[in-house]
Amino acid sequence: MSEDVKRNRDNKKGNLSAGTVIIIVLAVILVALLVVLFLLIGKGSGCSGSSSSSSQATTAPVSTTKDTGNSGRDQTTAIEGTSVDIIETSGEDQTTATEDVTTTAEETTPAETETTTAFSGGTGKTAGGENINLADYISIDNTYVPYGFSNTDRDSLNRPNGCNWYKTKYGMYDTLFLDYDSNKIYLTFDAGYENGYTAKILDTLKEKGVKGAFFITLDFATTSPDNLKRMINEGHVVGNHTITHPSEGFSTYTLETQYDELSRLHNYVKDNFGYEMRFFRYPTGAFSEQSLSLVGDFGYTSVFWSFAHRDWVTSDQPDVASSLQTMLDQVHPGEIFLLHAVSSTNTALLGDLIDGIRAKGYEFGTLNDLK
Repeated sequence: MSEDVKRNRDNKKGNLSAGTVIIIVLAVILVALLVVLFLLIGKGSGCSGSSSSSSQATTAPVSTTKDTGNSGRDQTTAIEGTSVDIIETSGEDQTTATEDVTTTAEETTPAETETTTAFSGGTGKTAGGENINLADYISIDNTYVPYGFSNTDRDSLNRPNGCNWYKTKYGMYDTLFLDYDSNKIYLTFDAGYENGYTAKILDTLKEKGVKGAFFITLDFATTSPDNLKRMINEGHVVGNHTITHPSEGFSTYTLETQYDELSRLHNYVKDNFGYEMRFFRYPTGAFSEQSLSLVGDFGYTSVFWSFAHRDWVTSDQPDVASSLQTMLDQVHPGEIFLLHAVSSTNTALLGDLIDGIRAKGYEFGTLNDLK
């Protein structure tokens, strides 16, 4: 072999060795890039999974609330959500309101939702003059709770079982849903404003020898002072029904606003009529545990009801005869009637209602007996 041929062969070997090295280096770099890319993908998947877990962890629980329509079904909704599922229930969970047993006036009751309290702190005085610190209530559950129950789900004494459901769940607060300890009947009237019937209602109660309870707003107190004086002078109970009667629910107000509504109306009636109120009725009946606690500590008993009917629409009043028959059919021991003083129907049937209830063997009581 010639020297030139040998040198060419050796050069080819050297070139081959250099190429191999370059390939190996590139392969190593490629593998390293793949490893880095794999790690990045893995981390991305981990973040996505963590986000999913977090989302599941904060999903609101499902809570059964009271549907104030005439569906005869319970309304179930996620507390923090907006979608609503309707499910059939029975037994103790059947606490749905029907059209006959509605909340109070002017109401469209929303689904149970979590209400955020905008609160900056504050102190005040209770009805009895003791100090009250609103910051003490921030940690209490402020979930919106509508009030309503089934007209057909009743116990052996004709009492709505839904009232007992509320009593069991919220009876630790100063509340009245129904008087389970007596055979008495309690007539209560919501007087959000004067519609020309209050004097006639007072006349009938006086004629029949019955003491009622009137839950008033500031508007009623300022525009109908003579009727308010009659209520007080004739021995009726006067209760706080707020200043502004919020149709969205009293508990949707801030703690400071709730306190202002309670205290300003309380003080107005005390200063101008010499009367100290001790009872409270929620507009629409909707409440929260936070609000129940505040109202109770202020010095009020929250009074709900075990009978109500659609009597607040002044332009569409229910028939007198059929309304009277429904009331007498549903009468039960310890019953708390909710009647609106703006109703011509209630005004017309009141005397016959009192006579019919007495004919069934019941007697009438006053909320002061329960305080």
